[in-house]
Amino acid sequence: MSLSNRIMQIALDHVRKVKDCGASLSQCVELWVNGNIDGAKKKYDQIVEIEAAADKLKNSLTTQIAEVDALGLVGKELDPNLIMKTDSLVDYAEGVGQRLLNCSWRKIPEIVKKKAIELADVIMQAMALTRDAFFALNDNPDKVLKICNDIDIAERKSDVAFRELQRILYSDDLKDVDLRKILPFLDAMEHLEDIGDIAEQVADTLKLLYIAKYGVK
Repeated sequence: MSLSNRIMQIALDHVRKVKDCGASLSQCVELWVNGNIDGAKKKYDQIVEIEAAADKLKNSLTTQIAEVDALGLVGKELDPNLIMKTDSLVDYAEGVGQRLLNCSWRKIPEIVKKKAIELADVIMQAMALTRDAFFALNDNPDKVLKICNDIDIAERKSDVAFRELQRILYSDDLKDVDLRKILPFLDAMEHLEDIGDIAEQVADTLKLLYIAKYGVK
């Protein structure tokens, strides 16, 4: 296997972890808002394991890319900044789980549950689409721009879901809930919404890679 192919294969293994992490994160949020703290903790532990595995792959990737640079090879497919940005999706997911488990709010209103789960599901979709975009870049480039556009749509949906959730958390309906309970939860949800922004940044970089290699069609 050539060095460039080896780099791409490691990148694909890494982005598989991103998709797995998105699924575990969505389940963690749903379990937590429904009061299953032990279940949420188990999903968080899964996220931590995925993060550790993703870090190993990231380190291997950066080593391989450094080797490409040292050899003076041209036309490399991946930039270290893209790898770091993609890896931060997993880092942020771990941060969301950690923040949730530190929250003391337990009697979550149904509307808050609904919106939090909606946000988590959109973020899971964005992380899965990131995986799909990498695979398309490798074996079906014509789909890259379409998938990246889908990531942009998911990011916009996450913005809307978070703003709606934020409005509910600050509404008079929750005026009797101690802000010391609401604010840590809001912080976790804002961290969750940030994952959508990172996925969009990854998509933008993938678009540039595509255009640089194949041009605008």
